[in-house]
Amino acid sequence: MRDSSSDELTECELCEVVLDPDVDRVFRISDDLVLCPSCASQRGGVYDEERDSWVRFPEVADLVVAEP
Repeated sequence: MRDSSSDELTECELCEVVLDPDVDRVFRISDDLVLCPSCASQRGGVYDEERDSWVRFPEVADLVVAEP
C-alpha cells in the first residue's frame, strides 16, 4: 500500500496520464486542471529541481476558461 497524504488522483489535461499531485511534479493550472511534467515542459515550462518549483510557467492560456 502506498503511503500518501492524499488518495486523490487526477489526469493531465492534455495527455490524460494519471497523476498523484502529492507525489508527481505537476503544474497546477487550477484546482481541477493540472499538466504532467512532460506536457508542461513542451509548453515552455521549466522546473528547477534544486528549488523544487517551476521557475518558468508553461503557456496555458488556451486551457484556462474565463469565469462568467
